[in-house]
Amino acid sequence: QVMQAMNGAWKYANRYGNPDGNVIQEIASHHGVKPENVLLSAGSGEILQVVGTTYLQNGKMVLGADPSYGSVYQHATNIKADAIKLPLLKDFRQDIPGMIEAANRHARDIGFFYLCNPNNPTGVVVTAKEVKQVVEGIPKDMPILIDEAYHHFVDDPAYGTAMPYVLEGRQVIVARTFSKIAALAAMRR
Repeated sequence: QVMQAMNGAWKYANRYGNPDGNVIQEIASHHGVKPENVLLSAGSGEILQVVGTTYLQNGKMVLGADPSYGSVYQHATNIKADAIKLPLLKDFRQDIPGMIEAANRHARDIGFFYLCNPNNPTGVVVTAKEVKQVVEGIPKDMPILIDEAYHHFVDDPAYGTAMPYVLEGRQVIVARTFSKIAALAAMRR
């Protein structure tokens, strides 16, 4: 199906204005959100940069785990912002209680809270219960970026997508990509 869709799109490859074949509406319908709640990019990395550029102004920092997907922290460095990175626990899980505590302690300095779920490079999930703890435990006006680039591969019943929080109108941004599940990494550029 992916190859068929790609072959059908070649006739638009030379056009500006991103003729998307109704992809935005289809994604919005699939998740029950409005089309204006969907932002398409060349892989989720671009979305991570947009969030960083938007929320890391005026000395604000990103708070997240380390190691995690480094693009968010690299972008912060590139735009002269900083990060508060909490080390993973001995079992490679993200230190959710520690991250919540740090978010509250440094609330004035945090531009956004970053969760990679499942985490990259470890593959360890943040459970649905832990995501709820984050959403309910940090300041209500603090945006949370949840990178779900590998969510298609999760079979852990304790995992849950953060999309319901978006539908509730919470300060949650979910970043996803087709490139992993559809083997499109080289097609993003």
